[in-house]
Amino acid sequence: MKHSVMRSWKPGLVGVLPLVASLAFVSPASAVECAPRDQVKEKLAHDFDEKPVAMGLSVAGAALVIFASPAGTWTTTVVTPQGAACVVDVGEGWTDVSTPSEKSATNYSVE
Repeated sequence: MKHSVMRSWKPGLVGVLPLVASLAFVSPASAVECAPRDQVKEKLAHDFDEKPVAMGLSVAGAALVIFASPAGTWTTTVVTPQGAACVVDVGEGWTDVSTPSEKSATNYSVE
């Protein structure tokens, strides 16, 4: 099954485009789609069986959250401090190559 979140997504919030476009890994010409974080999380879980598998904080104060499914589809989102999640990339073939860390990011949650 092709990962088609970009074709089926209905953007709910576009006011965060300047922040997302300013991040180094996002081209201003990219099709970035944003919605409230919980809405994005629910849609990815329902439509693609994707759950958060990794996250980190950007120097701009946003959270980079990667969602992945057992089938190998994945979605990268940027979540702003205001709670908007913007889909910046999608793909297939996700493989978890990390080992659990003794120091987990317990202060942050994408739930």
